[in-house]
Amino acid sequence: MRVRAAALVLLLAACASGGHRFTARLPHGLPDISRWEKSAGSAEFKAPDRSLEYELYVAPQRPSVYSVTRYRVREAGAVPANEKLQWDRDGRDVRRYECVADAGDAACRWREFSHGSKEYDGELSTLVAVYFLHAELLHRRAGAPVR
Repeated sequence: MRVRAAALVLLLAACASGGHRFTARLPHGLPDISRWEKSAGSAEFKAPDRSLEYELYVAPQRPSVYSVTRYRVREAGAVPANEKLQWDRDGRDVRRYECVADAGDAACRWREFSHGSKEYDGELSTLVAVYFLHAELLHRRAGAPVR
């Protein structure tokens, strides 16, 4: 894992905050997150060329947890990537979604992954990478050496 983490940091070519284009609509049942503390970031990677955008939201009643994580990984030259979202409702009920474009419609609709499915479990490594990248960006912004 340390080698993989170091490789991820070495692949980081550029990072910025803000300016992300995520859908305005959230999955049905999510609380209003408009007033929650938000952190955002993005990164460009080489070999393979891809980018990652994310937004992390902290619920006021759970200040030490990212309750909502929105993210998108784009592969260079690939079909545009769908936005994905994880909602950690209470530490036990964790839901994952993908915003899928409707045919002939500019908007997308949220599709929930079944808990324990291959799709659901397959998002874990990407989510860990999002949190790792965010921690690295915070260290860089603070002027701390990269771990």
